[in-house]
Amino acid sequence: MPAPLYYDADIRLRGYVAGLAHASNAYLLLGVVSFTHQNAPLNSAIVIASDGTQVSRYSKVNLVPFGEFVPWPFGFIKRITTEAGDFLPGSDVVVSPVGRHKIAAFICYESVFPNFVRRFAAGGAEVLFNISNDGYFGKSAARMQHLEIVRMRAAENRRWILRSTNDGITATIDPAGRLRGSLPGFVEAASRSGFTYINTRTFYTDHGDWFPILCGLVSAGLLMVTKMVRADESNA
Repeated sequence: MPAPLYYDADIRLRGYVAGLAHASNAYLLLGVVSFTHQNAPLNSAIVIASDGTQVSRYSKVNLVPFGEFVPWPFGFIKRITTEAGDFLPGSDVVVSPVGRHKIAAFICYESVFPNFVRRFAAGGAEVLFNISNDGYFGKSAARMQHLEIVRMRAAENRRWILRSTNDGITATIDPAGRLRGSLPGFVEAASRSGFTYINTRTFYTDHGDWFPILCGLVSAGLLMVTKMVRADESNA
């Protein structure tokens, strides 16, 4: 669930979340804006236990250029528009304990980085969550494209992915990347979703992109050898 309020600074919001966790006797995953000790904003996801205590906090590592931060040397853009964010990136991949199991959440377009997402599964996460605000996509095909990208992350790591969005496509994705259900777009809705905890690891989870990189290098080497042989034959 996203909250357009500051969780750390709003005692009423913390009380509401704690009450909701207690009433449902469940862990809650909450999207928040948190802050560093220097008061710099972070795009974060926190896990709240059923007793209302905070279990973990993950801050988004891969920020959206010109959306969540302005890359150097384009600082002048901040003087033109207030739509460009000023977040700082997080630094750690966080896997959260939930009872006897472990979960992890990656935020928004971090789904496009397969070698990054696999680190959550490699760190022990038995189910993955993707929380995202796709409102800036409007009604374009990008909403569906974002969902298709997340499906690949499920298949690569053989993990269930529960995807929660506002103005996007909220869906359940099974470990084979198949869509197991989704909510209709542009309406307020909620649903129950089944999943299982999985702790086995795929080859990709353990080793990442080294195999396709090796294949690319071998292909490039064979191509160079072929061109050299053909050049020698034409000069003979």
